[in-house]
Parts: sequence; structure tokens; C-alpha cells
Amino acid sequence: MNEINEINEINEINEINFSFLNLKKNLIENNNLIDGDIEELNKMKTREDLRLYNLLNIKKFKYNNSVYGIVHIQIKYFVKMKNYDFYLKKIDEKTKVAFDISKKYSNKEKVFIFIDLSDITQKNFSRKFIKLILKKCMVQYEDTLELCFLYGSVTFIKIVWPFVKLFLDKETKDKIVLLNN
Repeated sequence: MNEINEINEINEINEINFSFLNLKKNLIENNNLIDGDIEELNKMKTREDLRLYNLLNIKKFKYNNSVYGIVHIQIKYFVKMKNYDFYLKKIDEKTKVAFDISKKYSNKEKVFIFIDLSDITQKNFSRKFIKLILKKCMVQYEDTLELCFLYGSVTFIKIVWPFVKLFLDKETKDKIVLLNN
């Protein structure tokens, strides 16, 4: 019975008409390389540069007939560290670019974040890192965060979501859309 309640709770988190396939199609269709991506791609020289690019990248995202910037965080490219300040600084940089895209194309001061938990292992997953990202969303991007998509397998979402929601206020929980494959 408890498992059914958890699934219902996940389904009731947000009544937004999105599926992962719709989101993925939207990201692909609207992902024209932006100026910052071209510069970043030209600067890549090492595997580490490529890993960081794939960990945190920005895309254009169509939502309610407007184009916004979305920060795509692919946790499968994450490497655990003792201190995550470097990653948080990179997230700030990428979020600023996504915010500028939203202002340019929709004239709105909103940003989207897509935390992709697909294909991760215990080796590249950190509750602390996820907690830091969501805390940053709550505090620093509280007024500008439109939605935060959390994507992963149903099993993984059922494991992660109870932990994650402990650190979120109601207003932030309402901005999180759980997507599963």
C-alpha cells in the first residue's frame, strides 16, 4: 500500500502535460547551437572538457509558445569531489546564459532546469550534489525558476524523491516535474 501512495504522490506532484519524449523532442527541435556552445566546443581540448560540456549544457526550450533557456544537467557525467563549489560555479554560469536566452527570445526572466538521472550508477551519483543543486534553485533562482524537471527510472525516482523533497519548501516542490522513462 505504501508503494501505491508513493507512486500516486509522484503522479500528483505536478499536473503539467509533459512526458519525457515530449521534452526530449522539444529540446532536440529547439537546440540550435547558441554562440556560447560554439565557443565552448572550439575550446575543448581534453576528455575532461568534453565531460564538463556534457555534464552541464544549455539548450533552447519551447514552452507556452515562447523560447526559453534550459540548463541540462546530465548526472551520468558527474564525478564526485570533496567540494562542489566548482560545479556550482559552472551551474551559475550556465544558468546565466539560459536566463539571457529566455530574456532574448521570450522577454521573460525565467529559466528551466533539467536534471537528468538516466544511466547513472552509484559511482557518479551524489545525494549531496543533488541537494546542493535543488537548494540553489530554491534560494538563488527562486523568482526566476519556472520549472525543474527531474528525470530517471521509476525505481530511481522512488528512491531519490523522498530524500529530495525533505529539503524543499512547498513553492519549490510545485516547480518540480518528475519524469520517468
